[in-house]
Amino acid sequence: DYLENIVALANEIPPLWQISPRLSPTYVKVTDVILPQLRGLVSEVISARRLETEKRNRADLLGLLVENEFNDADIRSILFDVVIAGSDTTASTTTAALYILHQPQHAHWLTAARNEAIATNAGKSVRLEDLRSQMPITVGIAREILRLFPPVPFVGRTATSNGTLAETYPITTGDVFCFSPWFLGRDPNSWGSNQTAFNPQRWIFDPKNRGA
Repeated sequence: DYLENIVALANEIPPLWQISPRLSPTYVKVTDVILPQLRGLVSEVISARRLETEKRNRADLLGLLVENEFNDADIRSILFDVVIAGSDTTASTTTAALYILHQPQHAHWLTAARNEAIATNAGKSVRLEDLRSQMPITVGIAREILRLFPPVPFVGRTATSNGTLAETYPITTGDVFCFSPWFLGRDPNSWGSNQTAFNPQRWIFDPKNRGA
């Protein structure tokens, strides 16, 4: 329910949550109903685990967090990151990659990625810090997928000081603003006239500046 409404929120036309969040029924449902329910469910699970003594499962993440005396608020934040930010994002990115790579016009990228995986034992033989240099095709594909099909609809930030955004919009401490990774990834000012084309080569030629 949370994920469905977050996507619906991102697809609002016009984006009411950008004008005034309280004008958007979906925003209100997410912030006032769904998120409090999720927090309540997670809090119940944490409380139940704290009541366990001898039979407490120390082999899972929650057990370790409780054993190391994290407070409930910290545990809840970590679990939210893992469940919401760390699972669905991976699944949606993988799904988008499979969809794109199996289109006929991108078959050569699929073949190149497979060959690279075979040569590196599916990355198991590569240290994390060497991943970009040893598996440039896979990394380029991943970055291009994330550019075109970001797993999150929008990102919110809270201002910690007064200032000006883009030399135009005044910001005061505590202001919350959102930006869309989807639109940023398709902005022709940053990505050129072929901004909607799937082209991992842009990352391989120029991994820092995207070769746009």
